[in-house]
Amino acid sequence: MLEEYRLEKQLGKGAFGKVIGAVATSTNEQVAVKLEEKVKGRPRFLAAESQVLAAVQGAEGIPKLYGSGRYGDLTCMVMELLGPNLATLFKQADKRFELRTILQIALQGLERVQHVHDSFYIHRDIKPQNFMFGLGRKQTTLYIADFGLAKKYRSGPRGLHLPYKEDRSFVGTACYASLNTHMGVQQSRRDDLESLIYVVCYLLKSQLPWQRKYRTREEKHNATRLQKMLVPVEELFAGCHRGFATALTYVRAIGFDDTPDYNMLSHTFRTIAAESRVALDLDFEWLPCSKRKSKHHRTHPKRDPFVSTGSGRRRSVSPVSAPQLRVTMSALPIMPTLDSSENSSYEGWLEAQAEEEDTVKDTKGPTIDRDLLPSKLL
Repeated sequence: MLEEYRLEKQLGKGAFGKVIGAVATSTNEQVAVKLEEKVKGRPRFLAAESQVLAAVQGAEGIPKLYGSGRYGDLTCMVMELLGPNLATLFKQADKRFELRTILQIALQGLERVQHVHDSFYIHRDIKPQNFMFGLGRKQTTLYIADFGLAKKYRSGPRGLHLPYKEDRSFVGTACYASLNTHMGVQQSRRDDLESLIYVVCYLLKSQLPWQRKYRTREEKHNATRLQKMLVPVEELFAGCHRGFATALTYVRAIGFDDTPDYNMLSHTFRTIAAESRVALDLDFEWLPCSKRKSKHHRTHPKRDPFVSTGSGRRRSVSPVSAPQLRVTMSALPIMPTLDSSENSSYEGWLEAQAEEEDTVKDTKGPTIDRDLLPSKLL
């Protein structure tokens, strides 16, 4: 299959393979080719990802799949070439998006997640890196990408929902994972939505309370989980429209196998736009045709990362007002992790790999304390 394409430059690299820009020799169309090398003792994630991508085809914001297969020891997948991801665009904007942009991302992201759920899959790795904008006429269309950790939540002839389980190994990205995922509860649709709200919060606040340096991966995972339990929802969205806190409160209260009310969440985001007097017009600030080049068009004030100390000197402060929790490792159960950065994805089985790969071997999650589950917190 690869003979039909001329491979050009590498576009990206992840935990399980590379993404190469390529051109179809027959049509001269630009595409993206994902390549995964065969590694002894490790499943081929790309083969599973191509099956998921094939199952969710046909909707706006879903990358087109042109083909997949084996090429020697390589598994390859050819798909639509997309533009920059949210993480890149946010960094280029000095981590400051207009409210109009954030709400349009939230609405389109919600539509993409709902389509994946309507196709009987959960994504399990919602984060800024996995949302990308299209190219050319699709430059205002948000795409959801990277289905390497996706899982079917309904199966069999009767389409039964997967059963509730606890003590599950962690799957996803710690920074944006739901609280239930940190607690070792089997993931379902509610967890994708909670991750989406964390992405929105990150775009609003420029930083989440648990995004900071930690001495070890275990400390990082435990501190992230602890702060998600202890930081009040209202405090997480301090200074933002109350609708965002309402959305997270609702999502955390969804039952394991309940169908989320996507319309309610969409209405919440649109109400925020109406009450904030911003237009949802598919105009994004990084586009060449953007109508908001001047500071007059900002929908929220530029945040000053410094404050005056009263003595003429200025000190740096965090853009997030959440409390800085002091974590004592001996007082917390160890939660195994693999991610080497706050944006790394991983699946539980990888934690049983060799020590030279710098992983944690214990794959068991902590015992769940019922009093600390989200339904009790709210």
